[in-house]
Amino acid sequence: MVELSDSTFESEVRNSKRPVIVLLTARWSAASALCIELVKNQQASYGEMVKVCSLDVEQNPEIAAIFSRDALPAILVFNRGKVIQSAGPAFDQQSIHSLFELALSVQP
Repeated sequence: MVELSDSTFESEVRNSKRPVIVLLTARWSAASALCIELVKNQQASYGEMVKVCSLDVEQNPEIAAIFSRDALPAILVFNRGKVIQSAGPAFDQQSIHSLFELALSVQP
């Protein structure tokens, strides 16, 4: 999982040739920690087909402000630099699997 920052978001997400799943998290959030583990488990099944990144919203206020959410964690699915789906704050393994499948379904 790639740790994003305000300065790396453009190159890692917007310019990615692969679909990207971005987790918006906060260190204080137990739900964020659980979501990260669920996504890591799912990522193991997809290998390099989908890039997975996380963004701590408190440490990266510029990007967090652009994709502001009322509740954390949140997941954004990007394809060709654009958000194609957002979800959150409640997740289970099936809902995360569906987001990975969506990310792959819109490949060029």
